Amino acid sequence: MSLRNSLLLLLLSVLLISGGLLIRSQYAKSFHGDLLIHIQKNAEAELVSINADAKKLISNLSVNSTSWDEVDHFFVHADSTHIISWNRSDFLPDLTSFSGNDSIVFIKSQRGDFLLKRWNLPDRSTLYCVLELADRYPIINNFLSSQWNSSIFPVRDLTITSPLSFVGESVSVDGRVLFKIIPEKPDVHESGLSFLLIALAFFIIGILTWNYRRIIEKSYGYDVTLVFLFVILLGVRMGMIAINFPAMYLATDLFDPKKFASSSLNASMGDLFFNSLALLILVSYLFWNFKEFRTVQWMLQRSGIQRAILGTVCLLACFFALLFPYDFIESIYHNSTLALDLIQSLSFDKVVITAITSVLIGCISSFLIIHVLFALANHLFEKSNISFFIGLVVAAGIFVAQSYLLNRDLSVTLFLGLLFFSVLKISRINGGVFRISFQVFIYLIFSLSIFSYQNASAIRVFYKERQLQDQFRFGKDFLMERDVLGEYLLDDTRQKIQKDQFIQTRLNSPFLSKSAVVDKIRRVYLNNYFDRYEISITTKKTEQIAEELFEDSDSVVSPISFIPTDYPGISYAKATEGNTVKRYHVRIPIYYQRMVGIVQLDLSLKRVIPQNVYPELLIDNRFNQIYRNKDFSYAIFTKGELITSFGPFNYEKGFPLARIDDPLLYSAGVVDRNYSHIGIEDSDGSVAIVSASSYPSFYLITNFSFWFAVGLASLFIAQLIAGSFSYSRGEKFNYTSRIQLFIFFAFLLPVLAVSITTLTLIGKSNEEGIEKDFLERSGTISERIAGLIALDSLNDVNEVNLESWIEENAVSSKIDISVYTPAGKLIATSQPALFDNQLISPLLDRNAWKEIVLEKEIHAVTSEQIGKLKYSCAYSSVLSPETGKLLAIVGLPFFESATFLQRSQSLIISNILIVFVIVFVLFSLLSFWASSSLTFPIKFITKTLGQTTLTGQNKPIQWNSSDEIGTLVKEYNKMVQNLVESKDALALSEKENAWREMAKQVAHEIKNPLTPMKLTLQQMEQALKMGNIPLEKSQKSVDVLLKQVEILNEIATSFSTFASMPAPSPQAVDLNDTLQTAANLFADESSGRVVCHLGSDSCKVLVDLTSFSRALSNIIINAIQSRKEEQRQVEVSIGFEVNKNSVLITIRDNGKGMSKEVQERVFQPQFTTKQSGSGLGLAMTRQIIHQAGGKIWFESIMDQGTTFFIELPVV
Repeated sequence: MSLRNSLLLLLLSVLLISGGLLIRSQYAKSFHGDLLIHIQKNAEAELVSINADAKKLISNLSVNSTSWDEVDHFFVHADSTHIISWNRSDFLPDLTSFSGNDSIVFIKSQRGDFLLKRWNLPDRSTLYCVLELADRYPIINNFLSSQWNSSIFPVRDLTITSPLSFVGESVSVDGRVLFKIIPEKPDVHESGLSFLLIALAFFIIGILTWNYRRIIEKSYGYDVTLVFLFVILLGVRMGMIAINFPAMYLATDLFDPKKFASSSLNASMGDLFFNSLALLILVSYLFWNFKEFRTVQWMLQRSGIQRAILGTVCLLACFFALLFPYDFIESIYHNSTLALDLIQSLSFDKVVITAITSVLIGCISSFLIIHVLFALANHLFEKSNISFFIGLVVAAGIFVAQSYLLNRDLSVTLFLGLLFFSVLKISRINGGVFRISFQVFIYLIFSLSIFSYQNASAIRVFYKERQLQDQFRFGKDFLMERDVLGEYLLDDTRQKIQKDQFIQTRLNSPFLSKSAVVDKIRRVYLNNYFDRYEISITTKKTEQIAEELFEDSDSVVSPISFIPTDYPGISYAKATEGNTVKRYHVRIPIYYQRMVGIVQLDLSLKRVIPQNVYPELLIDNRFNQIYRNKDFSYAIFTKGELITSFGPFNYEKGFPLARIDDPLLYSAGVVDRNYSHIGIEDSDGSVAIVSASSYPSFYLITNFSFWFAVGLASLFIAQLIAGSFSYSRGEKFNYTSRIQLFIFFAFLLPVLAVSITTLTLIGKSNEEGIEKDFLERSGTISERIAGLIALDSLNDVNEVNLESWIEENAVSSKIDISVYTPAGKLIATSQPALFDNQLISPLLDRNAWKEIVLEKEIHAVTSEQIGKLKYSCAYSSVLSPETGKLLAIVGLPFFESATFLQRSQSLIISNILIVFVIVFVLFSLLSFWASSSLTFPIKFITKTLGQTTLTGQNKPIQWNSSDEIGTLVKEYNKMVQNLVESKDALALSEKENAWREMAKQVAHEIKNPLTPMKLTLQQMEQALKMGNIPLEKSQKSVDVLLKQVEILNEIATSFSTFASMPAPSPQAVDLNDTLQTAANLFADESSGRVVCHLGSDSCKVLVDLTSFSRALSNIIINAIQSRKEEQRQVEVSIGFEVNKNSVLITIRDNGKGMSKEVQERVFQPQFTTKQSGSGLGLAMTRQIIHQAGGKIWFESIMDQGTTFFIELPVV
């Protein structure tokens, strides 16, 4: 590519980037207007769809109509008193929000923004449609986050306001303002043209870089080219980050810094991926061209101590290259909440997949660097094992010193490096080119094992590090300081109690009992999170407020000093004299037009804290750390005495008190009996111990198997791609490779099929087990509720008694319970917070309602979802013991069903992976052994066939088997026998033909001199008859006769020599010396100059030295004699090239060349183009080469020269 074209392309790239940025800026300016038009069109289309659904429903509004299941939107049919039918259990806003004759209203609630549309029906009932605009949960966590209706809003993070608001852009349909929006500045640009322009610019830069790479390689060498590529790639990456490409155009978590960010270059997981690709490009260039680097050549030219130092530096670099994937995993764990542990999660979203891919690319780059540097170190140590291992120990020492200075524990990498490099040195399995062979296979599998184990170990190290940090954080924030989640929930409870009209009325009345207030607070407002506390509830009227406000409901042992929290009316106190760990006091003033009293809650942490079923749905992100560590066990010790404990770990039996005095407990933690313990000491001398299960070896083996399988899949894909390219070029796999591939597929496909089938069946079995368990529980609960109702005098559901009963049974059974009326309305629940926070609709799931109420099923299991949390819920009917009438429906949600199934699937996949890796390694060794065994007879027969000739002695093959190979051998032996017979016949025929040809040649050659002899004698005879024979003329005639006789003598001698060439006596001769000797014979030749181009490496060939030297001389003589008329001297060059099993000798001249006619006859005896000579030289040469088991051929171009090629087997 010319400089002008390159500059034009570079300018085009700049213009494309500028154009893309300009379009992007224009898009931002016109964003609001275009967005409003887009939203308005979507809203109109959505209302048209709603009207169509409503029309379908109105035509048949019966509760069992199939139309309820066919419509796409949320509809509710209700009259003035109750809801008749519905099709979803989504959030239901207040249906009384309409005023006048409005058919559609905008509703803003705690849960989000909605449009409510109604159709008044002739029977005075009303059909409602709830259209969700924005779903804003009051709690934000991993499952609950704000969502916008994507069918209306193409972007997120915009504010929706009332149509009566003074701010915002109006969204109208048919002239009516539905709502208003306040768009935020767009974080993502959807301009496809801008994206394409910038992407095309970077593509052009890539093409320019690739073309200039070749120019720089030729002009400045490969070292400068590598620097050039580094600068270009760094510039491209910096440019991408500067213009926020492609993050600006992709609304994905891959470029979200909240998910991962470690530096300005690694600002997101997507950036880490691009950087790893850039590094792989540089490393690949080094890998393929490292022999051409001047730095490498300079290093190989060093000697003595310099070589040893450089070799040690290369080995040290190998250690750091091996560390590279470890650094990837460390960066991911330290700068994100991602987990690469297969056991922890099977939900591999695109961020985790990208992280795994980046680590895998890091492993590939590391392997390529190690392959290059280790080969270089091996050469620098001159293949001396002692000096190599001395250098390895020195490099390891420097690596250890570096890790010590940086306070990093890199013992795993150190051990693996010493093992890896030592095995490579001793076994030499990393030599040669990457072709399909058993040696390369072993090398790749061994390297893959090293990297897989390091990755698994790194995950274990950083998992334990993260767990240790969580333990210290948990102990500090939750145990020793304050219960921040409890305080948040207490404040929420305080606000609800203050607004409760029942409590207000009871405290205002001097005649009504206050015990109902205490009972309702304990039953409704104190959820089971507070089961860990002993709770005392007291009420005081206004007249009693002046008395002791902080008096405990039972008795007071000593005054307690409470400290106010950030929440009004809530204060806390730490342990006093070892009675409890902490206490909370909540003072709630109650108003009914005036202050009518207070409610006081006193909470004291129990000695043994029970487990509870408080769902993760109710945990805000602010307290996610606490709930995430729900599997921790913890205890509080004061003065060596256990005060309180929680969790499965038995502190009284399993935790030695002597550990409390161990300093490691408070810094790095201690591991004892498969548990990791940390301690935190409070200022009053109390010690909190937080314990967690230590990292099992099974997890390590599982992650090793996972990375091994991922690496294996990558190798397979790489081989598949390389094989496809080879096949497209006409290359084909050899027979051995095909056998190995067929064996691999025969192993892999059944294993995959069995694994998928096993996973599916076991997963289905677990799911059915969960359903069965919860159906049995729900059935038992429904029977108990039926019995409870039977005891009621009205034989009906008593709400107060039912709520109290549900609370007791939910705590004792560790399950959540909800009870609904046959009409599908909620009666009571053990988790009122889920409904109070509007996370779950008070309407029963329609599918469950349809099965139990309409289809008269006793049980039903449904799959439900709240936000991103998918869970199962088992329902059972509550039937009257006397009449069999449906009294209620019991629902048992299992919020952790998806998590439970995922964990079971993780264990299944883990075991499958472990078995797969073990079986794969064994089966791979077996496949190579099998392929070698299967191909051995073929290779043996091929070798024998290769030695089969017409001239040699062919022996039959001995094969004691009657299989297919035996049949082939039998046919070969028949062929050998036929060949012997044919050879004898052919030899006789050739002998006769040879004699005929020889007779013709002899006759022709003798006839030539006989003609002038005959003429001379005839002239002499005529002169004798005339008697006039001058002396001078007689002498001239005699000279002619003598000359012709000499020619006859030469002809006889030549044919005699050709016919009686001695039998060759082959011996191993050095080819360098032989060629050089042959060239030296012509050192003084004036018409030609013979030059030998011989390398330092030599080889030996098995030839008859005398005959072979004569053959070389014949070719050289012919080359010198091919001089053109205007040519002063012919240049003859001699060289050779050693291949795997043979050597190719070339003798090239720059003479006049040969015509096609001459080329066809050049090896025929007696053929010559010269004035003198017998024409037997090249015929003899060919015979000598063939006797040595070689081949000879030539290439010739008129007026340019001729090249003779001699191929001989090497010794």
